[in-house]
Amino acid sequence: MEAFYKTLLDIFISSFVFGMLLAVAAYIFMHFTSHFKAQIRYNVLVLMLFVFVAVILFFGISHLSTFYEGISSNKYILLPDLAQKIENLSSQPIQISKVLLFLENLYVKIYDFALEITLVWCLIFCYKMIKLFWGVRNIKRLILKNKIELNGDWNQKILQFCGKVGIKKNIKVYLSSAITSPVVLGFFRPIVLVPIQLTTGLSQDQLEVVIYHELMHIKRYDSIVNLVQNFLEAIFFFNLPFIWFSNLIKNEREKCCDDAVLEITHNKKDYVSALYYCAAIDVENPALSLGFSGNREVLLERVERILLEDQNDISKINLTKFHFFGVFLFVLLIIGAIGQLKIRNTFNLLPGTSINTTSINETAKSSNDKGYYTITGITANAMSEKEGEKIVSTLNVMIDQMIDEKLIVTNDKDLSFMLDDNQLVINGKIQPSQIFNKYQSKYIEKSDWRICYNFKVKK
Repeated sequence: MEAFYKTLLDIFISSFVFGMLLAVAAYIFMHFTSHFKAQIRYNVLVLMLFVFVAVILFFGISHLSTFYEGISSNKYILLPDLAQKIENLSSQPIQISKVLLFLENLYVKIYDFALEITLVWCLIFCYKMIKLFWGVRNIKRLILKNKIELNGDWNQKILQFCGKVGIKKNIKVYLSSAITSPVVLGFFRPIVLVPIQLTTGLSQDQLEVVIYHELMHIKRYDSIVNLVQNFLEAIFFFNLPFIWFSNLIKNEREKCCDDAVLEITHNKKDYVSALYYCAAIDVENPALSLGFSGNREVLLERVERILLEDQNDISKINLTKFHFFGVFLFVLLIIGAIGQLKIRNTFNLLPGTSINTTSINETAKSSNDKGYYTITGITANAMSEKEGEKIVSTLNVMIDQMIDEKLIVTNDKDLSFMLDDNQLVINGKIQPSQIFNKYQSKYIEKSDWRICYNFKVKK
């Protein structure tokens, strides 16, 4: 079961990398399409969103299927015989700063807390899903609470508005004292709620453009995309590059409606005035609703687009978090590259050398003693491919720890050890229980595991 948690953790980490690549692609796209129509940018961003979901699903399903295939098979994950290559263990060390070495080891040790990390994710995800469903409940409550129908003249106008927008069905528009900004509520039978204070704070022309804006959301089925985004944000709440990308889509969605309304009304002055007024009285709306004023941080940008007849420029968007995680990803890539170089140097593996999956009877024989098999790797009755792939890094970390604890010397050319669920043997000597317990709890994930390094076993 622990391997399952580690597989999930691997999916989470991979989703962060994919999210960063997604944000970088969106950044480049928005930069070079600053004068494109908002509708084109929005469509491409939504397409990128669904590509991200497809990649995560494919990656997750392939990893989980590999995990379950490995459970039912008996495997010995072994490395080539290293008895003749141990002299290169420390002869050509790669110089790594202590900071990078610490970060590299930290990255490896993250998987030791796969269970705890997954449980924390599960708790936060459940909280966010409860909050999301609570939002749906609030939507129903808002629809039923203090709902006031407009008079007959307005109902006739709304029918005309629906015709101009291109909505064939009759959309109901109500006044409500329970909200502070116009919103679209509902997915299959949507309605428009308008704050009752807008009837006194806005002129009739300004109120008309507000209603047009909400009707455009209904025509474009923005509520469905918004629901998908909120669900994905609940899953990848830790993935700030993805959250940044999702907010970018929401901002572009509002600009699409701005452009569509202005094409119908040609009334910039009243539209901008209505934006400012709604933003001034807006407090907070349910996450699943689509509000007129939108995010206050991008309200000024929307106004500038309308007044200056210009399209969005990515430089106007707050990119502090995006740049921070760009640097963070770059550091991770450096650590990963150095880690791979260090592992290859430690075991003298040439590029392209891979872990062998073989039977123990096919293990390479030591040329020094033909009466023994020399095993370097890990054996188990049942093991997933993912567990076997990390044995090189595990052996590397174990050797580093033994050197730090002075259990072995750096230039030990005859180093050998074996760790299983019962004992730790280093260079033929059984280690005390205190030392064994430390290594057993850290490296032995299942009771049938046996981790070996140049360990000789009789035929």
